[in-house]
Amino acid sequence: MRGLVYREASEAVIKSINANREKSLIKISLYSRDTLLSEVVYGALSKQVYLGINNEGALKRISGVEGTRVNVVLIDWNLVDTYSRPEDAYSYSLEAGGYSSEKFTVESLKTVYSGLEGFKILKRDNRWVLYAVFSDYSIPFYLLGDGFKSAFIYVSLLSSIKDGIVLAEEPEIHQHPSSLEAVAEAIVMSCQKHENQVFVTTHSLEFIDIVFSKAQKYSMNNRLAVYRLYFEENELKYRRYSLEDSLRLREDLEYDLGG
Repeated sequence: MRGLVYREASEAVIKSINANREKSLIKISLYSRDTLLSEVVYGALSKQVYLGINNEGALKRISGVEGTRVNVVLIDWNLVDTYSRPEDAYSYSLEAGGYSSEKFTVESLKTVYSGLEGFKILKRDNRWVLYAVFSDYSIPFYLLGDGFKSAFIYVSLLSSIKDGIVLAEEPEIHQHPSSLEAVAEAIVMSCQKHENQVFVTTHSLEFIDIVFSKAQKYSMNNRLAVYRLYFEENELKYRRYSLEDSLRLREDLEYDLGG
């Protein structure tokens, strides 16, 4: 069941529903392993589970209202490694999201790799190879740098998700400094254009700063928040910062929001 929001919460919610069915409910769709999305979320069920909210608010509303289908996707580096060949990531994105997924990927990567127009599978030395197509030339992926390839794979996996919840675990890992901007662009675009709610865990202050700049670019100041986790008296706590608060702390106090 890896990739669902919280396994423990799901179990607790089912018990809550059985005990009291008149509570406010949210419907979450889980997908069987033979669907495209299950390749990302590793789902094992093909039925709908209702998540309940108790009076104390211990189980929070995840997304939407009753009857809303919610796609919950975990993107971590185990998943990225599964699609480590650019051809595999490209095939997945096209099959899952069609041309709009490729357009999303190109738009994200063009912020760093100017002139990029798209991708084509061409025949070279009697075998089919994925090429990055630029305005005046094309390059096979195996000749491109690791930064481009890692950013391409990450963004391709993100490109087909719409109207869902994305759990992005440390997207800065294995990324070249130049490709961080493309990944941050894709994450913010995923919220702004695909209406996803994205949760990012990161230890990279540099990546946080880039996400801030992208949020401002897309006028998403009111839709971004930073949660800083810390221990106090052996208890895990958090502090929430708006984008405005975060920018002020970064500029005025050089505060390390990454923890």
